[in-house]
Amino acid sequence: MAAEQQGDPKTAQTVYEFTANNIKGEPVSLEKYRGHVLIIVNVASKCGYTAGHYKELNELYDEFAESKGLRILAFPCNQFGGQEPGDSEQIQCFLKDNKVNFDLFEKIDVNGKNAHPLWQFLKNKQGGTLIDAIKWNFTKFIVDKNGVPVERHAANTSPQKMKKSLRILAFPCNQFNNQEPGDAEQIQCFLKDRKVNFDLYEKIDVNGKSAHPLWQFLKNKQGGTLIDAIKWNFTKFIVDKNGVPVERHGPNTKHPLISMPKPTRRKTPPTFAIPSSAALPAAAVLSA
Repeated sequence: MAAEQQGDPKTAQTVYEFTANNIKGEPVSLEKYRGHVLIIVNVASKCGYTAGHYKELNELYDEFAESKGLRILAFPCNQFGGQEPGDSEQIQCFLKDNKVNFDLFEKIDVNGKNAHPLWQFLKNKQGGTLIDAIKWNFTKFIVDKNGVPVERHAANTSPQKMKKSLRILAFPCNQFNNQEPGDAEQIQCFLKDRKVNFDLYEKIDVNGKSAHPLWQFLKNKQGGTLIDAIKWNFTKFIVDKNGVPVERHGPNTKHPLISMPKPTRRKTPPTFAIPSSAALPAAAVLSA
């Protein structure tokens, strides 16, 4: 692969600066994934984690690929116990039998002098506990819609637990053209019919002298365009795992939750509970 096709792992800002060969040996610029949330994972066919991870990664892909633009990039690697010994054709056959339908790349090294530049970059941006090196198969990186690695999860973290890093808090509000006129019971019935299963709160005001203190705080931390007031229903705030509001999205923004907060670079990432997800999840707060 030509050197000019690769970003510098030490200075690159996003995964879009890198190219990798797919399982057929064809170069793929990661620019094609711009605007998508990514899970990038090193995989192996003969690992104890193989069956469970492929099952759960498939479930995540089926649930979020179409609705929220999730893409999963799987990189076979034989550096851990020789558990991915096959060639590209054998790997494809194995994954076909396991009904894997996400994006598969050519076998690579993720550690050492021959480590793929993309993986050098991932380790540089999201270091490991004690050492940055990848420690085993099925280490997973979450990359946000801007191409920035924001989380690193070890092999013993279940892929299904990763989606629990987001929580949605919905606050009914009737301040915008009286479009939430019902009482609490009516609102609950409406949401039950639509199979809404996130956290619902009592109806509040988000603007004016009676605005809930939480919403006053949110507007203060993440002001709006021209004015800080909430302008319409379904204004959404993303709050990071430290409880800090980091993004504000208007009602015409689709699926903002999948745009993960831009991280402050750290050498040692947060410690994730095993097998549970992080104890302090990111949250999305919206007026409904």
